[in-house]
Amino acid sequence: MNGFAFAGTRKPIWNGIAAFIIAAALTFGIASQSYVISKERERMIVLREINSVKDRLKTALNYDLAAAKTLAYIIENYGVPKDFDKVAKGILSSNKNIDGLQLTTKGVTTHVYPLKGNESIIGFDILSNPLRSKEAYKALKKKQFFFAGPYELKQGGIAIVGRLPIFKDSTFFGFSVVLVKLPTLLKASGIDTLESNHFIYQLSKINPNTQKEEFFLPNKIQLDKEQFVSVEIPDGEWKLYVMSKNKNKFFDTIVFSVLGFGVSFIFALFVWYLAKQPEKLNKLVEEKTSQLISVQKATSTTLNRINDGMISLDNDWRYTFLNDAALANHPKGRAGTLGKIIWDIHPQMIGSIFWYKYHEAMQTKKVVELEGKYDYRDVWLLVKIYPSQDGLTIIYTDISRRKAAEEKNVKTTEQLRQLTSHLQNIREEERTRIAREIHDELGQQLTALKMDASWISKKLITDDKPITEKLSSMIGLIDSTVKTVRRISSDLRPGILDDLGLIPALEWQGAEYEKRTGINWRFHSNLNDIPLDRNVSTNVFRIFQEAFTNIMRHAGATEIETSVEKRNENLILTIKDNGQGFDVDKSRKKNSWGIIGMKERATLMNGELIIESEKLKGTIVTLKVPLITNQL
Repeated sequence: MNGFAFAGTRKPIWNGIAAFIIAAALTFGIASQSYVISKERERMIVLREINSVKDRLKTALNYDLAAAKTLAYIIENYGVPKDFDKVAKGILSSNKNIDGLQLTTKGVTTHVYPLKGNESIIGFDILSNPLRSKEAYKALKKKQFFFAGPYELKQGGIAIVGRLPIFKDSTFFGFSVVLVKLPTLLKASGIDTLESNHFIYQLSKINPNTQKEEFFLPNKIQLDKEQFVSVEIPDGEWKLYVMSKNKNKFFDTIVFSVLGFGVSFIFALFVWYLAKQPEKLNKLVEEKTSQLISVQKATSTTLNRINDGMISLDNDWRYTFLNDAALANHPKGRAGTLGKIIWDIHPQMIGSIFWYKYHEAMQTKKVVELEGKYDYRDVWLLVKIYPSQDGLTIIYTDISRRKAAEEKNVKTTEQLRQLTSHLQNIREEERTRIAREIHDELGQQLTALKMDASWISKKLITDDKPITEKLSSMIGLIDSTVKTVRRISSDLRPGILDDLGLIPALEWQGAEYEKRTGINWRFHSNLNDIPLDRNVSTNVFRIFQEAFTNIMRHAGATEIETSVEKRNENLILTIKDNGQGFDVDKSRKKNSWGIIGMKERATLMNGELIIESEKLKGTIVTLKVPLITNQL
């Protein structure tokens, strides 16, 4: 009888253990999934924030670079302006994120704007200062814009200093310098040093002297990889940290898991008790069913906390779930949406990219991600579609702000390109004016001087040989000077380009290069001339000149072949040499300003510049310019 009693008690115990294991596994699974979702959500929020701050910081630094390039361009082409303050004030007026402009000769500061409060920097030689020279030499070595600092300025205050080396005739002239105080940079980047409700920011860089990482914001941040996201900003070798202030997700999960453990234990006791008392089975089943429903509600609550919209569809395209964020796009609410076909709720989506991608995921059972504009609500969405055997789970994020920022960046780039075009046109007009004045004024005066010297030579009655030889030497020098004036005038702006057009100008310039270098040059064209806009003709001619200059300096070529033809309403200029060639990819990484200038001129004409080259196999430069938009 005792044996029977013992056997009768074993089954309820095992039922209780099995119930505990199942309930605990379910609870821990839900807790783990909740923690993963919350953690990933938090990471995505921080990632979006750091990308946003990085974009604003890069935009601010690009404006600083534009200001430095503008000053450098003026120095390279017109020398140091006498009214430096006026020029600097004009540059600063278009960029409120810069606190000052400086100009150095070699490393010595010679000009500062505004001067008030910065008098102590005049005469300071950055290249001879052991604490500050490393980053200046880095900019000089790279031949590109580079930010130094943040550090304490000689005239007081903490700022970053951007330096752009200026070269005149391939010789280092000095630096074009922009000064941005740290509060100005932080304001332009939208960094809240007082700590916002959600994020903590920190900005750091490696000190070039101590090789240690230095931090510049007052916020204290622990560099725990689980808590922060960082991104490197190459313009000044800085690192930006952003950390979420919400660190309680894991604690919440632990609490939830402990509670779940308790619920699982209680559930096991109930099962054990239920197995021992069959008469109470129905009541206990109802109680446990209620508890499971509560768990499901808890899971639903967790999903509802996600800021992104989330919906689930079955294989018949019927709604099975919507979180709270998704209700904003479903005015009928859950009661009017669950169980309905999505195409009946959103008929505007039929035939759209969303419609095709949803069907693709349903058919292939592969995860699909897309960005698209939902025109009906005028919003951009980032959509991730996760298929399963039961249907689809769709998570979407409103990215309208990001798209607006990208569009703004595109407009800014176009404005900068228009400014470049305007500056090039001004430069060409100035070269034309100078060439005309040199030719008309100085040329005429030299001609008159030669006529006077010849008249004196004829009228002079003397056998004094030194005087006769001196007059002859003067006339020869005047002839040489006249030729030099004509050459300089032609180099500035060849009159043949304005008088006879592009094709004769190219033939003349190529012949001049052939005379000067001895390189054999051949020219082919199926056009006598073609009516082009003046700026377009100038840009094509300058690209031709730059290509020939590069060949003379670097190629070591003995033959050059040039062709100009009209093909499919496009003007095609091809320049081919038999020189030593070069690695196009390496040249692109080195930021060759000559090639960049050629490509920029091509872009301004809505054209395309293609450079093909291999070592020891020569180089082919092809310019393609559409005639439809560039003819007179």
